[in-house]
Amino acid sequence: MKPINIYLIFLLIIIKISLAERIYIAYNNNDDETEYIESLIKRFNEISIKNNWDIHIVLSEYFNSDKLSNEEYHSRLSDLLNNETSNQLDLIIFENTYLTNYSDYLQNLKLFVPVESLNKYLTEIGKKISTYNNHVYSLPLYLNYGILYSNKEYLNKYGRAVPETWDELIETVQQITKSEKKKDEKSNITGYAGLMPMDDEDSICSLYEFLYSFRDDINDDIPNFRSQNAKASLEKIYEIKRKISTDEVFKLNSNELFNYMDQEKNNNNEKKILFIKNWYKKGYEDKYFISKLPGNKKGITASSIGGRSIGINKYLNNREIKNIAGKIIDFIISDENQMHSLLTHSKISGLDTIYYNKTFCSMEAVKDICGIYLNSQPVVRPYNISKSYKKYSSNIRNYLNEYIYNNKTTISAGRTLEKIDNILKVHYIEFKSLIGCFSFIASITTLTIILIFYILIFNYKWGKKFIFFSKTYWFIYLIGIGLIICYLIFNIGEMTLFKCHVKVLTLSIGLTLTSTLQCIKLISNAPSKSNLVLTFQKNFALILSSALWIDISLCSLLIFTQYENKIYYKNDDINFRRCEFPTIFSKLVLIILILYKILTILTQFIFIYMEWKDIFLKIDIKLLFCSNILSFIFGIIFIVICLIYNTDLNQYYLLKNIIVFNYCIVNLCFNFLSRFFVPLSYYEKNNINVKKYAKTFNEINDIDNDEIND
Repeated sequence: MKPINIYLIFLLIIIKISLAERIYIAYNNNDDETEYIESLIKRFNEISIKNNWDIHIVLSEYFNSDKLSNEEYHSRLSDLLNNETSNQLDLIIFENTYLTNYSDYLQNLKLFVPVESLNKYLTEIGKKISTYNNHVYSLPLYLNYGILYSNKEYLNKYGRAVPETWDELIETVQQITKSEKKKDEKSNITGYAGLMPMDDEDSICSLYEFLYSFRDDINDDIPNFRSQNAKASLEKIYEIKRKISTDEVFKLNSNELFNYMDQEKNNNNEKKILFIKNWYKKGYEDKYFISKLPGNKKGITASSIGGRSIGINKYLNNREIKNIAGKIIDFIISDENQMHSLLTHSKISGLDTIYYNKTFCSMEAVKDICGIYLNSQPVVRPYNISKSYKKYSSNIRNYLNEYIYNNKTTISAGRTLEKIDNILKVHYIEFKSLIGCFSFIASITTLTIILIFYILIFNYKWGKKFIFFSKTYWFIYLIGIGLIICYLIFNIGEMTLFKCHVKVLTLSIGLTLTSTLQCIKLISNAPSKSNLVLTFQKNFALILSSALWIDISLCSLLIFTQYENKIYYKNDDINFRRCEFPTIFSKLVLIILILYKILTILTQFIFIYMEWKDIFLKIDIKLLFCSNILSFIFGIIFIVICLIYNTDLNQYYLLKNIIVFNYCIVNLCFNFLSRFFVPLSYYEKNNINVKKYAKTFNEINDIDNDEIND
């Protein structure tokens, strides 16, 4: 071909690339997977030119020059997605464990990738990796599988098979090392490298593999952290480390182990490791048998899943760019491309169907990979469980390291697993707990006492002492105490948003039916005959109803504002939920509600002072004064606990329940039950006519003064 023709072809290609739609992709160009990702991009661009798709993928300028570590890359990606440059990233490649971190910025792929392609590509494992809150935010570019590398030289030398259980692994190592020691006392053989580095996510992968390998049946889910199976798995980790490994070897990370294996291929290692747990990587077949990991019993195994995922930026302004990005992902997950990746880069595909293609899997280049995929029993780390998975993982590693490597402590496997389980487990007051039983029994007992004693006031002997309210308003008053006492029951069980709203409503209305009702009564009974007093006397029910509507309105505003059922995470302690008002507006509404209640109590004190010498209500006024003093103190303590006390589940809810219970008991005893114990002689001594006890006090006050002897 003439040079001029070559030049023209080259120029034509340049023009086509320059006119093509550029899709900016974010990936770390400084890790082990860079070569694979760049070849994938190159292949797409070549096919795009060939098929006149007019699409060209380029690495974003934000990641084009700097050499970043894995953590630095994901940190920069988070920063970019959080500011105005986010719309300059079209496609995003990230480690699977970061899905929840980026879910707010990723597009639901169901909208831009053909449904048939998604359904074909997403196996059960794929769904666990790619789905969060029922949305498919990403798809795996490839999968990493944890496998066992077994030293061929020593297994063949002693005629040992690849172990299928952990006990077989221990027994095999002990036999080989014992035999080697007999031949050479200086032989340096370590039995097992467990891939449990102290500061690396790989240790979490190994932990979950052990847990999953201790299932009773192949179809069972991963054992609960508090189960005997989980305890046995953690004890087995420690047993393996103690019997056939060392701290130094057990702590080696994946790169360090691959470096060792590279040296072993060249026979440059004095130290020998018989069995190595690591991620699958092509090229070690000559020195190692590659197989699934052992289990607690034959037929049960486990393999942790890792890898990179790809997603579309949700905040792209141009919908057409999203459609193009969806087309690129559709190309990546196609059968043809996935087979190509397997053949050229030995990347395990998430596309299930290709492993059942006998012709394809009979090819020497992919035979091992097909075997790994079909024989492994994969387990996915719970990185979709929380927005703060990295912190969760770090906490697990701290407890795991303390158990496995701190030989000075005597912490048990059970206690370690209990701590791990408590990292994210949200506890609550159970009905069968001491606090739950107290709250339930106290509430039911109080409500029963209220009902019984209210019925008694219909008896003339007892009822004539209850002259402060009519029977109707005594009923309303007791309903208020009943509502407040129900607060104790709402604190039992799982704390839901519904309970958060109801608790505020019951306290607010309960206080209105008790404290506000008393305030209205005192104002209407004031010695002064001012317009205010007369208004309260004539519109008693209307004013009480208005007060109730104020409560309902303010509480409704709280319902329609942002409201959190916040979880308090505590290291080495149990987590629990408590209701909080996060926004300024909701805090303002709450402050108005509290000030409204405080104003009601202060108003009562003013009118109690004005009516202190009223002979007719002398006992009522003094008892009301005492109950208000105690109620005010209880209220202040309750607010302080709500604002600053959040360190312990049991103490937090116990203190609040005790305060509310005391408020109810004080008001019930001082303002209601105490009247049963006032002797009739008191009324006779003060010449108070109680024949009209069934009337309201307003009505009695209108009785001719001759009926009340001075």
